[in-house]
Amino acid sequence: MNVVTPLKTTLGPAEAFLSKSHRLLIDGQWVEARSGETFETLNPATEDVITTVALGAAADIDAAVAAARKAFDDGPWPRMTPAERQRILQKLGDLIEENGEELAWIESLDNGKPVKVARSAEIPLTADLFHYMAAHARTREGHVVPTSDFAIPGADFHAYTVEEPVGVVGLITPWNCPLLIAAGWQMAGALAAGNTIVLKPSEVTPLSIVRFGELALEAGLPPGVVNIVQGYGGEAGARLVEHPQVDKIGFTGSTRTGRGLLIGKVLRFNEALGIPANLGEMGVRDEDVPHLARLRARRSLRRHQPETGDCRRDASPLSAGHQRCRHPAT
Repeated sequence: MNVVTPLKTTLGPAEAFLSKSHRLLIDGQWVEARSGETFETLNPATEDVITTVALGAAADIDAAVAAARKAFDDGPWPRMTPAERQRILQKLGDLIEENGEELAWIESLDNGKPVKVARSAEIPLTADLFHYMAAHARTREGHVVPTSDFAIPGADFHAYTVEEPVGVVGLITPWNCPLLIAAGWQMAGALAAGNTIVLKPSEVTPLSIVRFGELALEAGLPPGVVNIVQGYGGEAGARLVEHPQVDKIGFTGSTRTGRGLLIGKVLRFNEALGIPANLGEMGVRDEDVPHLARLRARRSLRRHQPETGDCRRDASPLSAGHQRCRHPAT
């Protein structure tokens, strides 16, 4: 006779964190969603409710983008010296290491992977990426470009490039490696470059990134530099992609979702140019939409400016800062 023993769950070192409900991080403050709505996050091993989380929507994304925009345009983060940013990001990496056991338990309970996988791989990798990018903040440099102008014989030009942060970076991340993808692969490099962040994590696994937000504030990141809005892709994610004050989008997820994001970017770009936003008015048939998305992706990659995809390309300190070329005569 086979006896099935009910699976028992302990919260381990994550018990204190999981015993409370969790809110949205906007402008350095933990706030309720504008609607007051929440949703439950489940332990996939038992399907038990772990805790409740604020359910962000379009209005919350608007507030988060406004905070990120203000932090970039008027705040200290992009104006800090590289050494100052390095110290804060180094401290954040240290805090991830120090709280590694708690983060591993949160990741396991919310995502379903073994604690030892999160403990031995994903949490240390996330901390290491912050340590690496912290040092990289001090190594970014421009270039002096040799020039010759045949149109003006004898003219002397001095051409050089300067790397600058892009601005507000919107990030949308999946459920499979919540902390590593969102914080390590996507945020660390963008922050080192001086950008500000609005993150919409997967609604399936939001908890480890919420704990990361607490550590980011503890490390000394200024208000508005990192904003976290938990919510559904159809509303919160769509609004983030379409928002006119977001300068760059980083996305890791399914092909279907990525295709939808690309179409949203095309429509937003067309709207800025005064082109009709309705695909039918543009003469685009429904069956042409996948082709439109593929064409946009190919053109984007040819420009070496991927609109979506792995943010190891999208939001690294080299590509999350555009290069400005100046040509003053000497």
